[in-house]
Amino acid sequence: MTRPLRICIPRFALPILLATVLFGCARIAPVVQEPVVQEPDLEGEPELVAFVSGPLPGVDSLVVSGVLSDFDSTFVHAAVEIQAQTRFLEGQQLIAHAESILTAVVGPSILGSSDQGGIVDTSAFADAIQGAQEMLTEATRAQVAQDSTQVQALLAGAQARLEEAVLLNPRHEESRYQLARVYAIRANSFREQAAWDQVLTILRELILLRANEHGLWAEISHALDQLGHFSQGAVMWLRAAETVLDDARLSFEDAAVDSARVFNYSVRSYRSFVNSRSGKGVYRALMQARQYATSAEEVDFSQQWLVWAQWDYFNLHHRIVFDSLRQVARDTPLEVIAELGEFIPELTRPAARWEANYNHAVLSHSNGFEDAALDTLKMLWYTIQNIAPNPTPVRERGVRDTLIMQPLPYSAFKEDVRSAYAGALFERALLHHQDGQSGRAFTYLMQVVETESSYTGKAYIEALKLARYNPEQALKMEPEIEAVFERFTREDQLTYLREIGNLYRRLGRNDKVATFLARFRAIRDQNPN
Repeated sequence: MTRPLRICIPRFALPILLATVLFGCARIAPVVQEPVVQEPDLEGEPELVAFVSGPLPGVDSLVVSGVLSDFDSTFVHAAVEIQAQTRFLEGQQLIAHAESILTAVVGPSILGSSDQGGIVDTSAFADAIQGAQEMLTEATRAQVAQDSTQVQALLAGAQARLEEAVLLNPRHEESRYQLARVYAIRANSFREQAAWDQVLTILRELILLRANEHGLWAEISHALDQLGHFSQGAVMWLRAAETVLDDARLSFEDAAVDSARVFNYSVRSYRSFVNSRSGKGVYRALMQARQYATSAEEVDFSQQWLVWAQWDYFNLHHRIVFDSLRQVARDTPLEVIAELGEFIPELTRPAARWEANYNHAVLSHSNGFEDAALDTLKMLWYTIQNIAPNPTPVRERGVRDTLIMQPLPYSAFKEDVRSAYAGALFERALLHHQDGQSGRAFTYLMQVVETESSYTGKAYIEALKLARYNPEQALKMEPEIEAVFERFTREDQLTYLREIGNLYRRLGRNDKVATFLARFRAIRDQNPN
């Protein structure tokens, strides 16, 4: 090393340290926070005669046939086998080359590699260092004078001189180190001004000097997100997580993985992938988040959003459209009904179509389209009633765990459809009763009991009342009612015992009346709590 160079480097360090004190810590820390954490064809319906004529909206033809044959036929329907489609995503390389992404966004780096060889122009190198020293000294004075514009100009000049020095002598670690400190100071300043283009440009150079710092990758990710480059930002969040993993994998001290940090970066990646509508990216990020979750709440968080994302085979556009329609359904129901009608055929996953159809039916039933709603609910119920959920949410395969798509949209979906279908049928039965159409009312009540829902008790009671003019015929329902009696509410149990007892009394069967009366009193005298 020549004498001018030996003299200037110690003098150069002092203003850099002073600038660091004035402008803040040079090391970039992550700005992120930990998250708080199709339908099968049903059989054709036969032409019916007598007091009920079909088809009836929402009522299966076999129920009508059962009513016409003195209510004693067994309801039978073809079981629909739904084969859960498995299209699990294979692991793919989402951590793209960071350099290529950054180059695409902000252009190529101006710095050379520290491995470059060649003869060093020591005179030019010393001049560059000396110039950087002078500008940093002036920047310190400008900071004292609170001239921020002059400070930035001088720091930019110092940066240019140091970059020149690094290009002249790529292997000189001191100049690379001091350049990194200037980059860090300028990046912090630009971030405070929300000047994300400048932040990204500075960090793009700084990461070449400190590629092993996950916080810098996180800063780059945040800047990309702020600029709306969500796809690139998402990949960079994964790169930050990978750097944390490297800290453990490449440590000579057997360091433990910072799982909380990996989880945090993975969640940030998932959110950026959502913004870029990348379903495969969301899958990759959330599966990694689940793998490094440190609590049951974090595991649940990961799995719940995986279920959300895989709604239509990870087509996030469809998922977000569906959520948006549900949010405005209360204010613009007719528009949403129309849009759902156009949207449903676009869905590819059966479970997604079922949930969209269910929402369409419920909304239609509340807005004057009761017949169409009943038919849709009927189709849904007979399609899903025999489908059981898979008890294993994830197939364990180490780092390649695979999400198992459930056959139903969510765990309570079957009960939601059951309740909506039974409720709509029961409401239709009461309307027919009010209109004097007892035969139709009775038929709808028999369809209600087929659902085995919370409406079953009330449906049987109403059916007994409708059939009371022919007690012998009405009593044919007794075995069916007794089979499900224990599922009734206390109120429905008492009402049933009263009605059935009165029917037997009309037939002079006082022995049966006494039996039902004893049961009635036993339940009535019990503490309802």
